[in-house]
Amino acid sequence: MPDGVEEIERLVRRYLAGREPLFDRRIEQGRVVDGHGDLLAEDIFCLDDGTRVLDCCWAARARTSRR
Repeated sequence: MPDGVEEIERLVRRYLAGREPLFDRRIEQGRVVDGHGDLLAEDIFCLDDGTRVLDCCWAARARTSRR
């Protein structure tokens, strides 16, 4: 395993564990989305008939499938 991977995994797990109440609340409120977390300002378009977000999330199947 490359240097630092175990430390990164430990820190990620600590971060997630500290937010369990937040995640539980979002689930109860139906505020869970399938997204990839890198929405950029350049992906948001303000058009005459309203705002549009164009952000390709083509890998949804890849994220949920097991290899």
